[in-house]
Amino acid sequence: ENAFLLTEILNESCVVLDLAASSKDAVIEALVDALVRAEVVQDRQRMVDDLKKRERVMSTGIGSGIAVPHAQSPGAARLAMDRGHCTGG
Repeated sequence: ENAFLLTEILNESCVVLDLAASSKDAVIEALVDALVRAEVVQDRQRMVDDLKKRERVMSTGIGSGIAVPHAQSPGAARLAMDRGHCTGG
């Protein structure tokens, strides 16, 4: 079965409401750092590289300053997600 609960992949510690990042790369790195702290990502650099590679293939921006960066990566131990909000918008 491929079904899962949102609570199984989004941990409270992976919600970052005060991102002070000024670029797409900085946002990606800050969000990966939250996943590292939650012990979901074991290989930070691999995860960052895979997310940036995915962004180069096609942007995950959906407009109005919202993006949904995602990638399959051996840098992560399991399916996970985090959420961030930049203080500048």
